[in-house]
Amino acid sequence: MEKPEKDFPKGATCGQSAKISQIAPLAESDLAQLTALEASGLSPWSSKQLSQELGLAHGWHFGYRKQQTDPLCGYIFGTLVTDQAEIRKIAVAPECRRQGVASRLLAEALVMLTAKKTSYCFLEVRESNQSAIGLYRKAGFTVSGKRKNYYDHPKENAIIMEKSLEKH
Repeated sequence: MEKPEKDFPKGATCGQSAKISQIAPLAESDLAQLTALEASGLSPWSSKQLSQELGLAHGWHFGYRKQQTDPLCGYIFGTLVTDQAEIRKIAVAPECRRQGVASRLLAEALVMLTAKKTSYCFLEVRESNQSAIGLYRKAGFTVSGKRKNYYDHPKENAIIMEKSLEKH
């Protein structure tokens, strides 16, 4: 099966000019920036884990830059198997937070997944991450469960959230 990100247009923007707010697929050449950005969060993935994520057969991923030549401000990773998607990670650089970066990445992911006739999307989020939970609720996700002690460093429960992408 072909990787879903192949269908996401290279250099696609978030409804703005090509010089502003770039959202585009990630590549192995972005690994150093991904690793640096990842180090700023809780339970960071290693460079090896990020590289593996970029190579997942059913994976999709893209990053956000304020301008085409700027460093990454944020990124999103996910998988799509048959008609079900998982958002595996959204990360935003500390200096870019509270500027709508995560909202834009999530919106672009949902548009892409809907175009691929995905029926369902789910994710896990730290129970203490109220800003992320609010973001997902605003995007139409609902709480569907909890995974006890899912996260390490620090140990914490995960809230499972889901969203139907089927048109009714």
